[in-house]
Amino acid sequence: MKQLLLMISALLFFSTQVSASDEQPATTESGTHPDSPDHHQANNHKDHETPHRADEHKHTDKHEHTDEHEHTDEHEHTDEHEHTDEHENDEEHHHQDATQISAAMAQESGITTAVAGHGTIERHIHTYGRLVIPPQNRARVHARFPGLVTRVSVNTGETVKKGQLLAVVESDKSLQSYEVRSPIDGIIQQRSINAGEISGDSALFIILNESELWAELKVFPADREGVHKHQTVHIFHNGHRHESEIISLTPSAANEPYIIARASLNNPQADMSPGDMISADIDTETVRVNLVVNNQALQEIEGNVAVFVRSGDRYTAVPVQTGRHDEHHTEIISGLQPGDEYVSENSYLIKADIGKSGAAHEH
Repeated sequence: MKQLLLMISALLFFSTQVSASDEQPATTESGTHPDSPDHHQANNHKDHETPHRADEHKHTDKHEHTDEHEHTDEHEHTDEHEHTDEHENDEEHHHQDATQISAAMAQESGITTAVAGHGTIERHIHTYGRLVIPPQNRARVHARFPGLVTRVSVNTGETVKKGQLLAVVESDKSLQSYEVRSPIDGIIQQRSINAGEISGDSALFIILNESELWAELKVFPADREGVHKHQTVHIFHNGHRHESEIISLTPSAANEPYIIARASLNNPQADMSPGDMISADIDTETVRVNLVVNNQALQEIEGNVAVFVRSGDRYTAVPVQTGRHDEHHTEIISGLQPGDEYVSENSYLIKADIGKSGAAHEH
């Protein structure tokens, strides 16, 4: 019986060992069980690491691509911005240099054009002087014989004609009456006798004819060689310009260091009076040049002298280089071509219109 129990115990122990051996998991070459937690953790870490690196690579590529794209966009944007600014600046500059005015509006505004071409520039000497009565236009009227003045027919300031009766005198010697008449047309500047008085050696009347005056101009030694008879002279009096020519050159009566150049001026309306101060330009040289414009055509734009050239209804400011000039014309050295149609009068209206358009464009 005891032996039977021992045998049963041995069989149960052997059966238990076999079962335990069957249930023990197989090991890998590294000694780690495939299903062990360490194995799963390692695989999970590896699997996690690999996508992370891939993601990192993708992220790096994406970042580099984004930077490149942004850089390209920025460059393109910069180029586009610079091109836009340049285009806008060109448009703004072009806008400020020209304007459109219809033919009807130009005519209504008095905008006149001329064709640029050759012309003359007159060189001159500037001087000054005064107006005087020519000797032949001044008359001092005397009585032919001393006697009693029985009649006076005119008063100071009256206009008289040549041969008009001025007074009647009774001669002391013959006791005959004789008439005193005006020797010239003119105005009674002075009356020195009344009826009932005795005429003597003094003048009874002084008569002036102011329909013609002389301009007496001072020419100093530095300018003497350039001044001659028959030269054209432009005389300025109270804002008016008169043209004449030199009729005589004489030394100064008071031995002053200048000579007197005289020019005749018509004065039918008595706008000028003897004694008035004047200035004058004596033309000493006439120079022929290839290209001239009227002085009124010149305008200053942004510190440059410019002329407005017309093409249809478009007026464009063209910068020019100027040379010699006189009262009417200015020589153009560069910037304008012969045959160009330019604004010769009221060019300031074109300048104002361009300025107004430029201000509106900036706004």
